[in-house]
Amino acid sequence: MTVIKAVRAEPGGRVVLSFTVDGYAADGESWSDRLERWGARLFGTKKLFIALGLAILTSLPAWAAIRILGESDAVILATTTVPLLLLLYFLVGMLLHAAVGAVAYVMAFVTLPFLLIPSYRGWLLPKKPPVRERPGFVHAGWIGQAWAVRDGTRTAVSLHFTNGTQIRYTADGAAGRDLVARFQRLLGARMITH
Repeated sequence: MTVIKAVRAEPGGRVVLSFTVDGYAADGESWSDRLERWGARLFGTKKLFIALGLAILTSLPAWAAIRILGESDAVILATTTVPLLLLLYFLVGMLLHAAVGAVAYVMAFVTLPFLLIPSYRGWLLPKKPPVRERPGFVHAGWIGQAWAVRDGTRTAVSLHFTNGTQIRYTADGAAGRDLVARFQRLLGARMITH
């Protein structure tokens, strides 16, 4: 089973697609999926290290300006604000990464004995029904035709069902590439890629 997150369904909003060999299920995005998506968008590791690099690069002209113009408060404030804000963003992001890891470790260690209690285990680790038994399951035979269109990093897959309804899934980057690959594998010749 393959799971693709960060997919938008039109109509339907944000969904998580779970693929099997004979169909797929579209489940609504959970709060943990939403939190993970926003965390990656705001404080992704790549973005943090770009901010660190920019902080270092913008501090070099600031250092030269302070040496040339003197160490007055106005010069220091004007030249070091941007590098310090970028460095602050990097540090806050790295602290959040470390805090999430530490909290997850502590929660796992503290709650380990409670996993013996079935009701707590069910709350902490909810089980989803098998993909074929979910309300959003779509059998591949119900899809008449599909089109995939790539526009830069965004990918859209439009599905036309045998009963006349349509749905469109869009995703960016790697999720978009996975979306096209999974539907291509599921539908074969019924999938047209542009």
